[in-house]
Amino acid sequence: MCTGRWTAVLIATSALVALSACRIGSAKAPSISVTPSQVGPGAAVRVSGRDWHAGERLTIALNGPNTRPQDGRLVTTALSDASGQFVALFSLPADAAWSGLTEIWVWAYCQDLARVAHASIHYAQPATPTAAANATPTLASPASTALPTATLTPTQSVPMWRGQYYPNTTLSGGPALVRDDALIDFRWGDGAPADGLPTDNFAVRWTGVWPFQVGAYRFFAQLQDGVRIWLDEHVILDQWHAGSGAFYSADAYLDTASHVVRVEYFSAHAAATVRVWWEGLGPDATLTYPDWKGEYFANATLAGTPYLVVNDRSPDFNWATGRPATGMPVDNFSVRWTRSVNLEAGIYRFRARADDGVRLWVDDRAVIDHWQDGALETYWGEIGLLRDSHRIRVEYYEHSVLAVIQVGWELLSNTSTPTVSPTPLPTTQTPASTPTLPPSTPTPMPPTPSPMASLTPAPGVQSTFSVYLPQAFRISRPAVLRELTRIPARGPMAEP
Repeated sequence: MCTGRWTAVLIATSALVALSACRIGSAKAPSISVTPSQVGPGAAVRVSGRDWHAGERLTIALNGPNTRPQDGRLVTTALSDASGQFVALFSLPADAAWSGLTEIWVWAYCQDLARVAHASIHYAQPATPTAAANATPTLASPASTALPTATLTPTQSVPMWRGQYYPNTTLSGGPALVRDDALIDFRWGDGAPADGLPTDNFAVRWTGVWPFQVGAYRFFAQLQDGVRIWLDEHVILDQWHAGSGAFYSADAYLDTASHVVRVEYFSAHAAATVRVWWEGLGPDATLTYPDWKGEYFANATLAGTPYLVVNDRSPDFNWATGRPATGMPVDNFSVRWTRSVNLEAGIYRFRARADDGVRLWVDDRAVIDHWQDGALETYWGEIGLLRDSHRIRVEYYEHSVLAVIQVGWELLSNTSTPTVSPTPLPTTQTPASTPTLPPSTPTPMPPTPSPMASLTPAPGVQSTFSVYLPQAFRISRPAVLRELTRIPARGPMAEP
C-alpha cells in the first residue's frame, strides 16, 4: 500500500513538472507589427505590440538592418497595457541619414533589453528630379552609404511633454527647472524630482500638443496628492487636494486634430508618485459626463462631428474675443450642452445671458429661443415642472466679436401639481451670414489670460505619441458632481 501511494505521488509530481515545463516553453516572446509596410520620408507609421509585460515602458527606435536596438534612433515611447499590448505612432524621419537604404528596422525594447522585438519596413526613396534632355550629364563616383547611428541629430523632434518644475505647491513664481519629459510616469519616492528641488511641497506643470484620431478617449491619473488635467483649456479632471494612492479618470470625445493637454500635479508628502495616460476607446464608445456634456463645433450651425466633447461644470463662459478651445476659431463656432437634473415640483424661471444666439429646452420643450445675432442680453422663460429628473439642453452660437454664455435657473413657487403647458419645439434656424447688430455697443470684457496661449497645434500630424491602456481594473469614479450656480433674480429682466 505504501509503495503504491509513493508511486502515485511520484507520477503526480512528474506530471506537474512536465506541465510547468510545457507552460514555460509555450510562453510567447514579445512581437511587433508595423503598418504600412512601405513608407516614404515623413510618413506616419503605426507600431502594434503584443505579449509584453503589463505596464512595461518601451522604447521605439529605428536603424538599418542587422543592427543592435540600442544603437537605433529614438522616435517615440509607449506603455504596454494590462494585456501586454501597445500601440504607438510616429513620423518617419526625412533627413539624409536614411538615403540609400531600402529597408529600415523598427525596434521595440524594454529598459533592460530583456525583451526585444523588431519588424522591417520598406523605405521608398524620394524621386530624383530628371535632368533636361539637352543637358550634359556629369558622372560622379558613388558615395558609400553609412548606416544611421544613435549619434545622429534628428531633423524632426520626438513628441514630448514640456515640464515646468516649481519649488512650491502653488505653481507660483518662476519654475526652478524646465525640461522635456517623454512620459508622465514618475516614482520619486522620498527623493526630489531633480537637483535643486525639495523632496516635499513641490509642483509640476506638463503641457503637450498631441495628435488624436477621431473617437472617444479616457484619461487616467494615478498619484499621491493633487492633480488637474485640462484638454484644450477645459478642465476635465480636478482633484487638487492632498491624498494617497488615488486613481481618477475622465472621458472626452475628440475630432481628428492636434489637441493641447495640460497636467498640473503637486506633492505635499513623501513618496511622490504621478502617472498620467489615456486610452482610445473607438468612435462608438459610451462615455460618462457627470456634469454637463459640452459638444463644441467649429461652425455656427452645430453641424457635423464635434471638434471636442468634454464634461463642463456649467454653461458659464466669458471667452470675450478669444476661442472656446485651442484649435477652434474665435468666431463662427457653436456649442451644445446637455444634462439631466433632479428638480422639485414647481414653476421655474430659466435665464440665459448670451452674445450671440441661444436657445434652451427642458424635456424637449422650448423655454428660451433667441437664435439670432445680437449684443450681450439676458433672456428668460418660465415652465412648470413635476418632481422628477428633467433633461436640459442648451444650444449657443457665436458669430463675431464677443463670445459670452451664462445659464441658470431658480424655483419661483412650489406647487404639488403644477400646470404644464407644452411649448412646441422650434425649427432649427441657421444664423444669418451677415449679422445686423443693434445700435447699442456692448461693454468689452477683458480676456482671461491662458498659460497655453503660445501653443499652436500643427494643422497636420507631424509626429505622434499615442498610448492606449485598457482599464486594468474597475474604477470607482469619485464624486465630482457640482451644482450649477443659479443666477439670483434681480427683477424680471435685470442683468445678473
